[in-house]
Amino acid sequence: MGFYRAIPVRESFRILLKSGGVPICFCLALSFAVLWAFPLSAQSFFPASSTGATVSFFSSLEDIPLMPGLAEIASEGLVFDKPEGRIVEALALTGTLGQKDVLIYYGGTLPQLGWGRVNDFRFFRDGETLDISFFHTDEGNVVRFLVRPVL
Repeated sequence: MGFYRAIPVRESFRILLKSGGVPICFCLALSFAVLWAFPLSAQSFFPASSTGATVSFFSSLEDIPLMPGLAEIASEGLVFDKPEGRIVEALALTGTLGQKDVLIYYGGTLPQLGWGRVNDFRFFRDGETLDISFFHTDEGNVVRFLVRPVL
């Protein structure tokens, strides 16, 4: 019965530290101190786009997000449904965004929404193609999104 003997707490810490072990209470206390000293909020940990930032969509293309910085020209949108599929056109002013910025954004976003990529300007999904094109007007540079059935 003399196998176990009482060891003072101070001695048990010395034994643990000599053997490379760290007492669990020390680990918990250190974890609490670190979390208390450096609190993480969701906004400091996650980028703004994933916390609280709302995503806008084109009024005529409810499943295509409106890139931040683009200004939709809603009055120029077109929706035409026919038995063979829909034809939808959406336009937006690019403002200070360049063509490359827009293509990079949609090249990364559209595949996450189920669109396959043909090239930088064309995507496909469920029997439809989405073409992205650019042109200039008196109001500024415009990006055009055209969804139509695959021919």
